[in-house]
Amino acid sequence: MKKILLAVTAALAITSCSQNEEFENSNQQAEINIGTIVKATSRAAVTDNSNFESFKVSSFIVANDFDITTMPLGIPYMDGVKYTGTQGNWKATGSDKFYWPVGKSVQFFGYPSTLALLNPTGDAEGYPTLAFTIGATSETQTDLVVSSVKTAKPSDSGTVTLDFKHILAKINFSYKPEDTNYTYTISEIKITGVKGGNVVYTFAADVADGEWSGGEAVADGYLYPIATAATADGDYYALDSENGSLMLLPQDVAGAQINIAYKTTKTINGVEETFFDSTKTVTLPADSKWGIGNSIRYKLTLPVGAEQIGIATDVTNWADEIPETPAVSE
Repeated sequence: MKKILLAVTAALAITSCSQNEEFENSNQQAEINIGTIVKATSRAAVTDNSNFESFKVSSFIVANDFDITTMPLGIPYMDGVKYTGTQGNWKATGSDKFYWPVGKSVQFFGYPSTLALLNPTGDAEGYPTLAFTIGATSETQTDLVVSSVKTAKPSDSGTVTLDFKHILAKINFSYKPEDTNYTYTISEIKITGVKGGNVVYTFAADVADGEWSGGEAVADGYLYPIATAATADGDYYALDSENGSLMLLPQDVAGAQINIAYKTTKTINGVEETFFDSTKTVTLPADSKWGIGNSIRYKLTLPVGAEQIGIATDVTNWADEIPETPAVSE
């Protein structure tokens, strides 16, 4: 499955007198140059090249055999250096320049410019963390991309590539009418029984292997922004809205519920008759999980009347979608 959605290339020349490190000759090294590559998407809420306008980089000078699980990172070399600009034209704020150290590696972390990296205190080992808030509505939810790379100076240049990846779970819905001779009107989709709110992400060597913690049950659940006009993709009609998908906390979702309010009608002898006008519920099975960077599409088969709803799911890493089709009770 495809998983890289954002790549940031930084040509890093390392200077500074902190940490008593020996650095490459600055006259032979280029200053930091940054370019970005973000996978194209049709969703405004998802980060891509067209809307990726700033980010921060923190880095630490470490031994080539450094093991972050047993050794402290120490003092940052690049401490939340902010980059702004556009694709192919990034500039760091401030006047500091940075160069590669001799005989050592650099551990880089990339993250949104709106957030602050929290490093383990003192001599504590382990990866740094980011505090983040899952918005209560689709309008207030934002995508989140981060990067983690440890490398010595590349032999062919001073350029390091930071691969930014999505670390939330993206949720979408499609439906298939059980009988196309009837008109279906879907008025509301809500996910309940999941956590959100204030959460903490802990980095890993591969950010897809990081961990989320914290959060609390969202009493009112999350309303899905239904499109006003669904478009057909085979037998299914996508319900995606222009404002994007739900961007939610990766978590186990066994027992969580999807509530679908819809109406079915058919014109008979010039009179519109209603066959169903209520809400049905899908309970997700015991093995259900939203993984880091997963794009999940719930594909609902809606009956005309009060029968049980069929459900399938598509789950992929962010570049693709993973279909899921759970069964829905009345």
